Amino acid sequence: MIKIANTQQAGSGKSEYYVGIDIGGTFTDGILIDEQGKVHHFKTPSVPANPSEAFMRCLTKGAKLVGISLEELLRSISKLSYGNTIATN
Repeated sequence: MIKIANTQQAGSGKSEYYVGIDIGGTFTDGILIDEQGKVHHFKTPSVPANPSEAFMRCLTKGAKLVGISLEELLRSISKLSYGNTIATN
């Protein structure tokens, strides 16, 4: 398990997440790490004609996986890493 420093303000009730997204030619892979260090992996089909659509679909799936709205996830991301391997496929 990965340890994440708890930067949550006391009483704020706001969780923070580390998120990684990699858009490939066939699939877009996502990883989300919560404050407890639990790693959540998810995958969606890529959209080669519009990689930003694949990016947002993957984030939406990650939010659903941890039981929050996309908007809440976007507000709670403390670190975001993006990779694109479309050209290497």
